[in-house]
Amino acid sequence: MRSLFPSRGAFTLAASLLVTSSVSFAGPDATAAASKEQKPAVTDSQAAGVTAQAEDFISDAERQQVIAKALTEIEAKYVFPEVVKQQLPELRRRWTEGELTKQTKRSVLIRKMNADLSALFHDGHLFVAPPRPGMGGQHQSPAELDAYLRKQHYEIRRAEILAGNIGYLRLDLFAPYDLVGFRRALAEAMSFVADTDALILDLRNHHGGDVRSVALWVSYFTDQRVHLLDAFDRLTGQTTPSVTLAKLEGTRYGKDKPVYVLISRRTFSGGEEFAYDLQGMKRGTLVGETSAGAANNNMFIALSPQLVISVPYGHVTSSFTRSNWEQVGVKPDVKTDPKDALRVAQEQALQVLLQKATRREDKQALEQALSALRTQAPAS
Repeated sequence: MRSLFPSRGAFTLAASLLVTSSVSFAGPDATAAASKEQKPAVTDSQAAGVTAQAEDFISDAERQQVIAKALTEIEAKYVFPEVVKQQLPELRRRWTEGELTKQTKRSVLIRKMNADLSALFHDGHLFVAPPRPGMGGQHQSPAELDAYLRKQHYEIRRAEILAGNIGYLRLDLFAPYDLVGFRRALAEAMSFVADTDALILDLRNHHGGDVRSVALWVSYFTDQRVHLLDAFDRLTGQTTPSVTLAKLEGTRYGKDKPVYVLISRRTFSGGEEFAYDLQGMKRGTLVGETSAGAANNNMFIALSPQLVISVPYGHVTSSFTRSNWEQVGVKPDVKTDPKDALRVAQEQALQVLLQKATRREDKQALEQALSALRTQAPAS
């Protein structure tokens, strides 16, 4: 097995996008002093708990600001005005007359607000959350965003060559297309697997991103311009087509070699579009389970320094189906437990390559790889 960046653990990262809060605790000197005075020592976990409680507190003023601004932004920007007209009165009642008006814990406020949004709007892109790098609505400059994502390798988590000359790429985010570093990183990853005989694309943990970057990656799997979808923007009233690119920085994989796309219920938004596009183009075999079902385009808006809201402002129409995957998800061609999807895709790829092989040594190598794979126990 060959990796693109072996010194970095085959591009495997453990970093989280979520912003973690610093924790204050009593150091050794403070603990020693407390002991001399015969006072109970404050443990690290106790101090961390106090800090967490303080950070979780939300004042009446901030809570009122968050609720008022959230209602305003939903009314002004949510993609379907008819849904707003129908559901906003009940949402306003719940948020201004119920127990939410007395909530002092930010975490509980978030949970209850999102429960109401889900129950009334059924839209995976409509939610309240703490801000995190790259989320938007926080006045983050392109340079700051690029610096953050560069340390995450733009969430291209793994790039490997598996047995049987099968390429494997795991991508968890479509970073903004305008970031030159992302386009270069993707080009490097695609050039690394360009000479493989089959390719597995792992989107099981993909959480979305820039629609332009979706079109960029799809472009590596076709030799011609393809109209992927049309995106309607409620704020401008305009519809913008998304098409594949004529020029790429990396090596095209082309339109003929087998491609397998791994998906799960965690595959979200832009990750779903990529799978939906390849399925519509009949360019890839989807393996796993039905995806999340979030197709609307969204923006992040600051509600307070500690909270943002994601508001869907547009919807898309696929050129292949004249519909999209909102609420229904992207359906796999081969249904299997997502934990076992990689092995299933590998086995299918090896079988296809074995059928095409003409040289005896190639057949033997593929048979050995297939035999070794079949001896592996299914993932648990």
